[in-house]
Formats: sequence, C-alpha cells, structure tokens
Amino acid sequence: MNYEAYITGRENLEGYRGWPIIRECRFRYDNYTCQKCGRKYELQVHHLTYKRFGREELEDLQTLCTRCHNDIHAEEGDKATEKMMLKIRPINKEEWEQRKAASVAYERLVN
Repeated sequence: MNYEAYITGRENLEGYRGWPIIRECRFRYDNYTCQKCGRKYELQVHHLTYKRFGREELEDLQTLCTRCHNDIHAEEGDKATEKMMLKIRPINKEEWEQRKAASVAYERLVN
C-alpha cells in the first residue's frame, strides 16, 4: 500500500474503516490534545508502530501537534516520513473548535 495515498485518504484496504475515521477516533480519544505538550491545535496523528499499517488500532497511534510530531521524526532520523508529514494538513485551531463542538454534541446525543 502506498503510504501517501493511504494517509491522504485516497486508498484504503477493502473492508477497513479508513485512515480519516481512525484518525478522527484517535483525536477524540486524546481529547484533541497533543499527548506530549498539551497543545490543542495543529494536530496530527503519529504512528507508534507500523505493524498493522492500513489496519491500525487506536493503541498504534498518538495525537501530537505538528511541532512534537516533527521533533519525534527528527530524533528518529526518519527523513522520508518527515518529508511526507509536511504534505499532510494538520488540524488547525478553527477546525479543532468545530470538531470539539461536534464531539460534545455527539456525546450528548449518545449518553
């Protein structure tokens, strides 16, 4: 599977819920908060492992802000992935506020 096509949502494995959905689930699980510095915008989802790439579980992922995400990849010396991350649009503050409001509304409906 092509990493860029998968992460940008153009390609998914048959029968899998897809990257945009698992990414949103991880954002919600982490309360739209960077798990390293606590920042609430410019968020991305980091793969802790690629063992199940294409069929990720929540524990395979972590919400990070762009700065912390870039720092992790720079520490790992992962130039290919670091270069790819620059193409992925992070969630900005306005989008974070919209998603957070939608998440709160959803929780009220469900509970």
